[in-house]
Amino acid sequence: MRHLILYIVTFIIAGCVACSRDKAAVARLDSADSLMESRPDSALRILESINRDSITVDATKARYALLMSQALDKNYIDVTSDSLIATATRYYADRPDSPEFMKSLFYQARTYYNDRRFDRAAADGTHAYEIAVKLDDPFWTGKTAELIADIFNSTYNYDECINYRNIAVASYAKTGKQNFHQWALLNLSNDYINIGDYEKARSLIDTIQVQENDALSDSSFIHNYINTLFEYHFAKGEYQNAKNDFDSLIKPNFPKLSAIEYGNIGYVETILGNKILAKQYIDSAYQLAQQDNINDYFAADIANWGYLKLYGTKNEIINFTHRIIETQNRLVEESIKQSALGSQRDFYNHQTELAAVKESKMREYVIVGIIIVVAIIAAIIAFFKTKMTLKNNAIELKINEVALLSAEIDKRENECHLLKSQLTDITEKVDAQPKVSPQEAKLRQLVNRLLAGRFSSINKILDEYYENTDTPTAKTAIYNRVEKELENLASSKSMGEIEEMVNDALDGIMTRFRNEFPDATKEDATIFMLNAAGLSQKAISLLTGIKLKSLYTKRARLKERIMKSDTAYKQDFIDYLS
Repeated sequence: MRHLILYIVTFIIAGCVACSRDKAAVARLDSADSLMESRPDSALRILESINRDSITVDATKARYALLMSQALDKNYIDVTSDSLIATATRYYADRPDSPEFMKSLFYQARTYYNDRRFDRAAADGTHAYEIAVKLDDPFWTGKTAELIADIFNSTYNYDECINYRNIAVASYAKTGKQNFHQWALLNLSNDYINIGDYEKARSLIDTIQVQENDALSDSSFIHNYINTLFEYHFAKGEYQNAKNDFDSLIKPNFPKLSAIEYGNIGYVETILGNKILAKQYIDSAYQLAQQDNINDYFAADIANWGYLKLYGTKNEIINFTHRIIETQNRLVEESIKQSALGSQRDFYNHQTELAAVKESKMREYVIVGIIIVVAIIAAIIAFFKTKMTLKNNAIELKINEVALLSAEIDKRENECHLLKSQLTDITEKVDAQPKVSPQEAKLRQLVNRLLAGRFSSINKILDEYYENTDTPTAKTAIYNRVEKELENLASSKSMGEIEEMVNDALDGIMTRFRNEFPDATKEDATIFMLNAAGLSQKAISLLTGIKLKSLYTKRARLKERIMKSDTAYKQDFIDYLS
């Protein structure tokens, strides 16, 4: 008995201690929360002073995980492990439409984005965005939309990136938070630079008045503003202006330059003929490149490749060309494996499935309710049949009523089954509907087969190159063969074969195009034909030798010309070009 009393007393004391610790933790969490927007560094220090293991209440654990993730993000500390934020998302999942669950999903998506897990980042980011829209919260609608835009930008889906970036700009404009709105405008201008729409990029840049806007007093913003000008001038080939922009970035109060920025200016100095300075900047880019950041080294490699083209040996150029191709392939493969758009589509499909399941359960509940009601009625009738003596006509009347009710139930059940069958048929038809026509699918198969054969030859030659390590003469000869194969790939004969396939498969589309636009350039006709063949913009860029950014611009101009024309095939041309 004495041991039992001692155990109970010990348990009570431990519980009181735990409660006291949680109260102290909650007080610190309140203090950190109040400082999160104005002084995020102070909020982080308060949170770091809390012993996470001492927190026993699940609600307090979840709040700590959310606030700590928020503080780390606001202090520009990139987290790549979801072990912390997952505590919050699991807890707040029971409140699916709450601001806390939305924020938890946002910071979890941010964590996946930092770890380059773009598919998971897209799913959680989209979920957070939908909740923000449902809550009618323009600020968090802007934040979630901007994160989704960053994800699509990292996966080379610039159209979706610009779409969500515009949503962010419009949402922030409703909040009155000028600094967030201006950051979104700056990011949008960079997106337009990426696709080669320099006119829109410039118009956005000109709307930002750095000197006159107090919201832009942040040195980090001014740094990025000037860097955007640098990217703009660099992309347009205005290298002296780009150099002048870079010189403006070197200020004591500005953030330190990144490896990518040093790589870019190194490339510019190379083009301007400043050999020594270019080499210094390229070396700085390599020194600053982070081991886990492939983009840092890629920027340095691009700059070094440009430098070696002017000042390096032929072997150095070949080796670096191969290195850049390998890195680019890694980035593209990573993007393909992690389809942000596919993950977003999967999220919406999952939400639709959940709604369908919910509807199905409601139908089941209705049917079960009807059955229960019928069972109760039948039981009542049976009870009165055994306990009361009724006249035969009264008993028959009750039986007829039950029969009519049963018939009505059967009718309703049949209607439900019919509706379910109709829905199933519709769903199967929609799911089975092909995304492309049979002739388009056949055309893409033929074109891919043609190109695969050409690339196979190049791969065989490259294998021979790596096996031939004895003499430089042999390597040079093989390298020349690779160049010749690439020229053959883009030759008039290959293009003619593809055009013939396209014309045959798509009901004479090329014949109609040339008849409607007899003055179209050879380049425009080739761009239209390769798009109609279903090739990606990167593939078209490789075959034609047109830079990707220029290709986007040329395609847009061709679309505009078609739209302004009075051709009867206008919509067909636009569809195939898109």
